[in-house]
Amino acid sequence: MGIQVVTVFLQKQGIPSNSFNLADASGLSRRNSIAPRAIVRLLQIMHSDRAFRDSLAIAAVDGTLKNRFQDTPAQANLSGKTGTLSDVVSLSGYVKPAAYDELAFSIMLNHSDRPAEEVRAMVDAIALLLTRVQRC
Repeated sequence: MGIQVVTVFLQKQGIPSNSFNLADASGLSRRNSIAPRAIVRLLQIMHSDRAFRDSLAIAAVDGTLKNRFQDTPAQANLSGKTGTLSDVVSLSGYVKPAAYDELAFSIMLNHSDRPAEEVRAMVDAIALLLTRVQRC
């Protein structure tokens, strides 16, 4: 029943069923997966939910991002949720570029043969590029 509830919720949010795979509703199964575009859609929906926003770590300030992005344009301008599994490193959240509106983003790197620390550095480099987005 839980999988069905989550599936219906995601579909009501406009997330196509080919964007996610649910093996359980708890989110603990390694067989669960969701596409970055689906995460971004959920972030867009949750954008104005203060309790949700307050639950996210802030770059170089607290939580799992406390020791990341220090002395960079992302410091205090990026909030998000990190994720690391045996073959996945991810960072999803919001970033406020200096010359653009706030962006929702999701970066996921799967099945890398590189050490997690190196992959995490790649994810951070991509996130830092988002701080440079500007209007055309």
